[in-house]
Amino acid sequence: MKQSNPIHTQLAERLLNWASERGVQQDPYVIRVSRDLVERKNWPFWATIDPLELLPFPAAAENERLKKANFYLTLIRNILVFVPVALTWDAVSHATSAFAIYINQNSNSVVNFLEFWQNGFKVLGKEWVIGRIAFLDFILIALVILLTLIVSVVERVIDTKKEELAASLDSARMEIGLELAEFFYTKRTITPGAVSSNIANVLNRLLKVSESAERMTKTLESNSKSVMKGNFALFEAKAKIREARKN
Repeated sequence: MKQSNPIHTQLAERLLNWASERGVQQDPYVIRVSRDLVERKNWPFWATIDPLELLPFPAAAENERLKKANFYLTLIRNILVFVPVALTWDAVSHATSAFAIYINQNSNSVVNFLEFWQNGFKVLGKEWVIGRIAFLDFILIALVILLTLIVSVVERVIDTKKEELAASLDSARMEIGLELAEFFYTKRTITPGAVSSNIANVLNRLLKVSESAERMTKTLESNSKSVMKGNFALFEAKAKIREARKN
């Protein structure tokens, strides 16, 4: 029958597994504590140290796919912000050039620039008329708004997942830290200073108890004196009543 590992060896394995899963296996505290646990060394020394103070804090890894997707979405959104402006000015350039050609060909025409830009008059291409450009600008601006909304949602999802992971990491760190503290607590070395401190605490408690008992005794004495005075007065009253009856 296979014998199970001792408690200290199991604790060392759990510590190393925890550190390996969270990428902190090279931390000096983890290395030395796990080694001393296996080799049964320096346990009184480790009992004087709070594990939760020296255990490493694993970093909460972000979701790389979401983070990368959010980066590209943000990049596309930032580029698209300027596209409507560039497209509009390019359309103005084409319309201006075509309007100049139209005026040269029709010097007696009374058509204004906006009317020409909208109609084209077979000189300006239909892809550059103002109605088509305005519609394209609307589509691009709506796309920018949609991408802004998506980027905000993705950022919130990333932050939420990171917070949940951080809480999980803190919980696991607390658990392994408490296990170490509980194990080393019983391995402390009893020193004269610790004994003196414990004796002093006991003496202080006894002193407080004796002071409380003394106050209670004084209260009881005071109460008993009052009772005795009451009894004496009662006896005197009875004696006077008897004398009055005889007379």
